[in-house]
Amino acid sequence: MDRLPVYILAGGRSSRFGNDKARALWRGKPLLSHIARQAEAVASRITVVARRAEMYADLGLRGIADIHPGCGPLGGLQAALRDCAPEPWILLLSCDMVPLSPVWLQLLLDGRRAGIEMVYFQDRRPEPFPALFHCSVASAVDTQMTEGRLAMTALFFSGRILGRALPLPQDWHACRNINRPADLDDEDRAISPTRSVPAPLRKDFP
Repeated sequence: MDRLPVYILAGGRSSRFGNDKARALWRGKPLLSHIARQAEAVASRITVVARRAEMYADLGLRGIADIHPGCGPLGGLQAALRDCAPEPWILLLSCDMVPLSPVWLQLLLDGRRAGIEMVYFQDRRPEPFPALFHCSVASAVDTQMTEGRLAMTALFFSGRILGRALPLPQDWHACRNINRPADLDDEDRAISPTRSVPAPLRKDFP
């Protein structure tokens, strides 16, 4: 199996969550630990991008600091691209998506093509996590940061990067973003083997 550097973004302020959600316990372990474990199948190394490089060292995870703290996921991507040399590709993850299927990560890896600089999932809009980025996108990210356009989705529509959108996996509904403490309980209920939850209808790509 092909492997590449994995970067997990954990530099947010967790304002809606109320405290550091990367450390919030889900099934007895911090969310960040769950994401790192699920990424191991495709990772040559795993790095957390946070406000301070040592912020999650106690969890046994390598860390780097945001170059420009407070700039959101785009700032985290910038820091990851500065750190990844000499590797050509990185996998970018968020610390608050659980459960994260290794099958999805392999789909992204298989989606790389010559000349493509970004591989991601898309339904009605691009999904910035998980996504693959080639090191060649660094200049476009730097330019967008300089322009003050910090929305991650703006990168997908900038016209500066040649990307490839993949259809959402059939089981995409099983993964959720954790934004509030209550979402942890909702997530446990949603994927409990004793509870049947119908999948929402989604438009499949041809």
